[in-house]
Amino acid sequence: MDNQLSASAAHATDARNRSHRHPSQKGRTASGAKQHTRGWWALRWPIWKKDFHTSYLRLWEQPVLTWLTCCVIALSLALPFSLYLLVSQLMVFAQGWQAENQMMLYLNPGVELSEAQGIAARVNALSTVESVQLITKDQGLESFSSDDAIGQVFSHFEENPLPHVLVVMPNSMDEAVLQPLHGYLSELVGVDSVQLDLQWLQKLNAMLGLGWRIVLALATGFAIAVLLVVYNTIRLALENRIREIQVLDRLGASSLFIARSYLLSGAFLGFIGGVLALLLVQGAYYWLEHSIVQLASFYPMAGASVGVDGVVGATLGMSWTICLALIGVAVLLGFVSSAVAVYLRLSSR
Repeated sequence: MDNQLSASAAHATDARNRSHRHPSQKGRTASGAKQHTRGWWALRWPIWKKDFHTSYLRLWEQPVLTWLTCCVIALSLALPFSLYLLVSQLMVFAQGWQAENQMMLYLNPGVELSEAQGIAARVNALSTVESVQLITKDQGLESFSSDDAIGQVFSHFEENPLPHVLVVMPNSMDEAVLQPLHGYLSELVGVDSVQLDLQWLQKLNAMLGLGWRIVLALATGFAIAVLLVVYNTIRLALENRIREIQVLDRLGASSLFIARSYLLSGAFLGFIGGVLALLLVQGAYYWLEHSIVQLASFYPMAGASVGVDGVVGATLGMSWTICLALIGVAVLLGFVSSAVAVYLRLSSR
């Protein structure tokens, strides 16, 4: 403990001497702004390097506590992050399902083929319609005739009772687009009925909205848990080094100098916890890869977007951007909680 106090005191004295060195001494060999900046970095870098080294070593003075803290951070981040990836994948599945959702226009039985073609051209000209396919009554009867039982039923009719059908593919599955389109098509002359399961889309969008709210609530709750865990860890470290802090204070060390190593310790805890969270999530999805691919195979449109070829890691949104964002959030939480702990402790000196 005495050796640590001596080293900290010497480091504080050296940092104070460096920071209070006369400008003429610092700039004797400097000429211009570039050399001045280079001299500033040369002056500050040894201090920062020493702080990084001290902060890292300080964490492993109590390895059990450090690992427990990092594991709690990892678990707290892994759960909301996994749910985020899950809801994101459900959005991909929903887009695949919605792409298969078509509007069926059943024309009146008395509508002739030329009239049906005119209605199809009129519908296809709409800006909210991507494509229109006309299924004539003869094509419909031919498809039903392939089934012997149904073919015998239709054989009793003197004329084809089936109507012409238009299969309309909207260019958007948004309710704000589908509702007006459904109303417009229902009022067209020659259209008997329009089939579209809007209630199913409303339920799907409501479930996805609920999923995002759950992810946000869990992320907020676990972020608070991470803040409390890191705060308690840094607070204990400050209490264990109260003598060192008092000595540095008497030597004239600034509050920033005393706090810097503890702030870095909190950031290190967040960084390690974020990396562990990524490893946990990636390991869980590798474990579930077979089940995910098997489930995706039952939904051809969605399965194609999920990548049933087995490359599940890329389909889960585990891009470098998201991974770095998770680690960045973890580092920020560790830094903020340690800053609060340091501020409360130093302000009570």
